Amino acid sequence: MAEGGRDAIIFLDKNRFFVYDGNDILRVDIPETIIRDVDVVDKSGFDSLVDNFIKTKKLDPAQIWLILADGVCFNKDIIQTDPIQVESEIRDFLDAVPFDQILSKRYKADKGVRIITSNLEYIEAVIEIFARNEFVVVGVVPGAIFPVFNTKKILDTDFAKNILENKSLMRSGNMLARVNLPVSPTGNPEPKKKSKLLPFLIGGFVLLLTILIIVIVSRG
Repeated sequence: MAEGGRDAIIFLDKNRFFVYDGNDILRVDIPETIIRDVDVVDKSGFDSLVDNFIKTKKLDPAQIWLILADGVCFNKDIIQTDPIQVESEIRDFLDAVPFDQILSKRYKADKGVRIITSNLEYIEAVIEIFARNEFVVVGVVPGAIFPVFNTKKILDTDFAKNILENKSLMRSGNMLARVNLPVSPTGNPEPKKKSKLLPFLIGGFVLLLTILIIVIVSRG
């Protein structure tokens, strides 16, 4: 794959993704037993599939731009001029997206605003497994922001080169720009930390409850 410091592309679709390494377009089909309706139903199966692909193709680590196909995105154009109504419509739209966790960003449209969102779990699954193989995902960008996308629904060499030639567009359209994904030194997202005070708080509550019961019983 691309040598260290060079950019590569993953074009993520509903049940497949393409990788462009600067020379070739590689394709991976994902069974519906692993990804169904843009939802991760078998995380370990997904990890094994992608890990095997990386090792079989002998892909070398690179900086990755993750481009989202229409098939993994939900979007809505909002032409309201009242800022309050715009925010209300955006909230209603995001609430209707059928995923527990989403990644979203608003973009300027010809008239008003376009909000684009996708399943964060699916995106994180891709980022995690490539990070384990020492790739660095530097951005997540919807393919729809590229002018040539309307005629390029899949990734080919011309579209891939066009993407990499538009670095400023990718940076401004990066959906991760306002999202902090916690990353450990190994590149894997850190698990949510449990509060160390929780056991003490629970113990104190139980003690107070016990004293209260003793007082009530003694008065009876």
